[in-house]
Amino acid sequence: MFSLKILTLNCWAFPFPWMCKDKEFRIKSLAKALSESEYDIILLQEIWCTSDFEYLQLIISNKLPYSHYFYSGSFGSGMCVFTKYQINDVLYFNFRLNGYAHKLQHGDWFAGKGVGLIKVEANGFKINIYITHIHAEYNKDNDEYFTHRLIQSFQLSQFIKQTSEKCDAVFVGGDCNMESNSLNYKILTTNAMLNDAWLKKPDVIDEEFASTCELPDNCYTSAASKLTFPGGIRIDYLLFRANSGTIAAAATATTTTAPTTTTTTTTTTTTTTTTSITTTTTFAIVASSFIIRTIIVITTTRTT
Repeated sequence: MFSLKILTLNCWAFPFPWMCKDKEFRIKSLAKALSESEYDIILLQEIWCTSDFEYLQLIISNKLPYSHYFYSGSFGSGMCVFTKYQINDVLYFNFRLNGYAHKLQHGDWFAGKGVGLIKVEANGFKINIYITHIHAEYNKDNDEYFTHRLIQSFQLSQFIKQTSEKCDAVFVGGDCNMESNSLNYKILTTNAMLNDAWLKKPDVIDEEFASTCELPDNCYTSAASKLTFPGGIRIDYLLFRANSGTIAAAATATTTTAPTTTTTTTTTTTTTTTTSITTTTTFAIVASSFIIRTIIVITTTRTT
């Protein structure tokens, strides 16, 4: 049995200053915080600049020496992974329907959005880690991209199903741009047989406390968003599944709760560790720890 600590974060790091605020400061703050953390795997979205990835790579390498950036579209997918474990294989799948080229102000089409996969082996377990960033909604009252996200959710679930047969455990993280009561969420979790870490953790509380985006106490949340989403929304997820012969359980799960500080409590069978991350961005943090073990059947250590 061993524990695995995973974090997913949308970094909101567009290359142009008029598209996001304080990027350089936030990236440096994030790099410092992550280099002092105890995560085993970190999944980042919206890292659009290669220079930002390379800076994070340099600073975080003291804890997580292995990393990969998924290049796609005109300027990259924005997605990268940092891990404690050696990466044995990588794969990227582009969603077949992904916005419109003439919608320059949205930009999803140019990112070539999709799902990235890295394969690692940890403590004898073969683990598939998936990272994704599904098309944004933009207009809740007139959602012209509903079918795009619906198809992307299905393709994501199919990709996970078709690439995870030979691993022991599956972990999926990212900015899914969907709420848990949506059809998209049901398609993804049902078709790929995934569990929601937030809902499966031992101390689960009402989902209204699980917001990951548009938080009212986030200094970057607009006045319009505060009116539309008074308590924020949960659109970022860590999902998981164990295959035959393996058990995976969510030991803890936390989401952003304040504009400058996120505290993650990780519990294993023997120790309790509290890690504090301080950064100016709270756009979409989700962190979880998982306990993974084999199923013991009489004298065998793993079922066949």
